[in-house]
This record gives sequence, structure tokens and C-alpha cells, in this order.
Amino acid sequence: ASASASASGGWSGGGGETFRTEVKISKHEPLLKHQDACMLVGSCFSTNIGGVMERYQFDQMVNPHGVMYNPLALARCLKRLAEPTSYSTDELTFVEQTGRWVSWDHSSEFSSPDPLEALDMINTELVKGAEALRRSKMLFLTMGTAWGYCLEP
Repeated sequence: ASASASASGGWSGGGGETFRTEVKISKHEPLLKHQDACMLVGSCFSTNIGGVMERYQFDQMVNPHGVMYNPLALARCLKRLAEPTSYSTDELTFVEQTGRWVSWDHSSEFSSPDPLEALDMINTELVKGAEALRRSKMLFLTMGTAWGYCLEP
């Protein structure tokens, strides 16, 4: 007996029988409404989905620390947002190769040749992010595959 795809999308086993799994999905209220605040944190998938949500005018905030893939980095980000403490210049590192000040807790979009400018960007998003997390009805976490590195003094 041979098997082939049928026009209805099921598989026919040669004798005319169709093999498929029918799944009945009950209707329900949306889990998230436009007026519900939400936060998306993590990979570029969060950024892309957040862009779609913004287009459809959802109340959302995306990646207040920038794009991140590593689960430990996401955890650090969320902890800082849940217990917001302003970043200081002591938490920035000057990278000679790029001539920019960076925070190891943030993506490179928060770097700057001027440490005060970097801190201003970082702390502005920290305040907005902490408030967005506090108001959020739903939190979307998207992780990717990433190597984790430890900074040694």
C-alpha cells in the first residue's frame, strides 16, 4: 500500500482512509488587550514582535537594556528593573579599541564616547523600564543561544 497527500491536507493510506489529528480549539477572550501593558525582553525576536505590537498600538516596552540572548544577562536585567538603582560611572568601562564607554549589562547601543551621555541613556531607560515592568500584565522573555563570558579583573 502506498501513502500520498490528499487534497484536503490529510494523508491517504491507499485504501481511501485519511490519517490526521483533529484539534478543537475553544474560543476564549484574548490574553492581552491593547490597553494592557506588557514588556518584551531578550533577543531580536522581542524587538521584532515589539515592533509589530507598536504598529498595532499595544502598550509595550521592548528591551530596556538592549538586545540580549544570554539567560543570565536577562536575569540581571530583570533584577535591576525590579529593584532599580541608578547606574554610576563606576559601572562603565572604557573600551580603547572603540573609544566608547560601555556597560556590561547593556547592548552596545547604550555606549558613547562620553561617559555621562552613556549613563544618561542607561538611566533614562532604567527608569522607563522599571515603571513598564511594574505596570506590565504580561512579560515576554525570548532567549537565544549565546556564549556567556565572565569578566575577570
